[in-house]
Amino acid sequence: MTHSSSLRSRRLGRRSSQLGLTLVEMMVAMVIGLVLVVAMSAMFVNSSTSRREVELSSDVIESGRYGIDVLSRELSQTGFYGLLATPAGATSNVGNLCSNSIALWGDSLPSYVVGIQGGDADPACLARKAGTDAVFIQRASTCAAGAAGCGAEDSALAYLQVSECGEEYNTAGKQFVLKKGNDAAFILKTKACAAATAERRQVYRRIYFISPADVLSYIEFRPDAGPVTVPIVENIEQMQISYGFDTKPGDGS
Repeated sequence: MTHSSSLRSRRLGRRSSQLGLTLVEMMVAMVIGLVLVVAMSAMFVNSSTSRREVELSSDVIESGRYGIDVLSRELSQTGFYGLLATPAGATSNVGNLCSNSIALWGDSLPSYVVGIQGGDADPACLARKAGTDAVFIQRASTCAAGAAGCGAEDSALAYLQVSECGEEYNTAGKQFVLKKGNDAAFILKTKACAAATAERRQVYRRIYFISPADVLSYIEFRPDAGPVTVPIVENIEQMQISYGFDTKPGDGS
């Protein structure tokens, strides 16, 4: 009898140890699990938001730095025409910034930079963001047409040829030729004043501006063709330019 009771007690004990969770215990565990999931989700969302904000800030900073680099490089080369020290020209033609007439470009060579302030009226070809500045630049390529790293001469583009021969350069009206590529008028000579002709450099005329969509862009002008707008970098909201005067003209700065 005693043995039978002991055996029954051991069976009941094993059966009790095999019983599952109660409903209350399960609900408590689920609530704790949900709290943990919500907390981890909130941490993940906050982390993702912070990372996205950091990435956006980095993109904006990088865009601004790139825009400044582009403008700085372009402005540092503005007014470069090869060996041409003082461009000849009767008028600056600043009112013809959007012109595609290469006949007018020669007279405007002295106008290296033309600033368009926030309150100024836009030229017909320009549509910039309100309250931003724009700047017109004019220069020649730093490499000669056909040289290594420089494109071949193109009859659709404008080129400047400056005489290297003293006899020509010291004669009024013979210092330079500004024509479309491969023009027969490119006959100016090299330093040796021999039959070989002097190098030609592509001429760039551009207006840099901020578009209404916050994109730093430039308008490029080509002879006998419509202006072409080229986007450079996005997320540029403002551009203000301060101007000064070179107190040592002729020193190349």
